[in-house]
Amino acid sequence: MVQVRTSIIATLDGRELCVESSGDPSGKALLFHNGTPTSRKLFKDMVEEGNARGANLICYDRPGYGGSTPQPGRTVADSVQDVQTITAHFDIDRIAVWGISGGGPHAIASAVLLPDLVCAAATFCSLAPVSASDFDFFNGMTEKKQKERELYFSDPAGYRQHLHRSREEIMTATKDYLAAKLQAMSPEVRVSQAFYEFSYETMRIAVEKGIEGYWEDHRAFFSDWGFDPSNNSVPIQIWHGQKDSDVPFQYSEWLSKTIPNSELHLTLTDGHFSILENHRVEVMEWLLQHF
Repeated sequence: MVQVRTSIIATLDGRELCVESSGDPSGKALLFHNGTPTSRKLFKDMVEEGNARGANLICYDRPGYGGSTPQPGRTVADSVQDVQTITAHFDIDRIAVWGISGGGPHAIASAVLLPDLVCAAATFCSLAPVSASDFDFFNGMTEKKQKERELYFSDPAGYRQHLHRSREEIMTATKDYLAAKLQAMSPEVRVSQAFYEFSYETMRIAVEKGIEGYWEDHRAFFSDWGFDPSNNSVPIQIWHGQKDSDVPFQYSEWLSKTIPNSELHLTLTDGHFSILENHRVEVMEWLLQHF
């Protein structure tokens, strides 16, 4: 059985970060930026796949999630300070980063702003910045998702209440109920029961203490990210499934056109979650080749 280690790490500004790591501490380090709302938990299959390749897998609760101190007003760019804190704590001088959904912008920030530390990056169904002038942020969203996103801009207090209701649903849901809800996001694409059970665990850990991490993630996504993705010099793979009904695949198309040194992998058969299940080993091996 692969051991998973939990660490509480102090930041320079007095916060705490809750971090999980697994595998060889001296191995090639891969830091995963999880989605929204999810936590530091590492998916068991990913841990085993990393361990088989001698990798050192790391994930952490972004501020306000799980065991990490909130950081009100944080930007996407601010996450690089936490990446630096984590790598310094573990004495890591080279790392690859990857992220899914809400973790995608944070992985991109790490690559763009820390090119001397980050050797490669990858994203799965990442968000794109709402401030981009050359594409329609709402195009491709379901009507329900569009109304939720528009609520943030028209009534931020109402959006916080929406997140409170979402948190209550997560905390009171059964595993089967949550699996059915997640499956409905891409109804024609099947995902393993093990992944849904993992999602149930990691989402509950993320919001068990409240919505601050959940809210700050969305506020950061819908504000200026704090960096320019076009300044990238690090190799990046950008993955997206065309059947994703939660994050439109046009986001990754825009990212690939905007980010230098990136390559787009658009699959015709994947949804929001199956893209990670079906391609994470391929991406993991690509990341490990860049050390």
